[in-house]
Amino acid sequence: MLLKVRNAIVYGASGAVGAAVAMAFTREGARVFLAARHKDRLDAVADDIRTRGGMAEVMPVDATDKQAVEAQLALISDKAGPVKIMFNAIDWGDTQGEPLGTISLEKVLRPVQTGLTTWFYTGTAVADHMARNGGGSIVGISANAGRQAFPNVGGLELPVLPSSIFCDS
Repeated sequence: MLLKVRNAIVYGASGAVGAAVAMAFTREGARVFLAARHKDRLDAVADDIRTRGGMAEVMPVDATDKQAVEAQLALISDKAGPVKIMFNAIDWGDTQGEPLGTISLEKVLRPVQTGLTTWFYTGTAVADHMARNGGGSIVGISANAGRQAFPNVGGLELPVLPSSIFCDS
């Protein structure tokens, strides 16, 4: 069990990718805190993890709210100890399937703004926490459209944050 006795937060845990990552972390022994805006969806993921013998707790948060992210991290840390793993799979709300010239500026900017905001708030809060608590790993995903141009993917045609990995110390 590679992650035994490690606390992990999975942001965007109510989506398909976040739920799968949370399940993988629990299979490897981590205690996972499932984070997203919709508690009902998080409850379903937690129930699935628990029926398979994993440790998962639901911790709803809006990752576009800096104070909410920081308060949630403090609550988790007070309850379970230092967080050693963070995975960000937050849905950016991108628009796909429409030519760029036919969508609104709001739809183009939404994935850029949401992606940067949530990565900044979750990443900086957790990185600071990890730096004070012996290190950890911050992992996430980005789309291929963040690295090269694809037609009809709206704001993802603009550069987005790359995946970030920091090694345990």
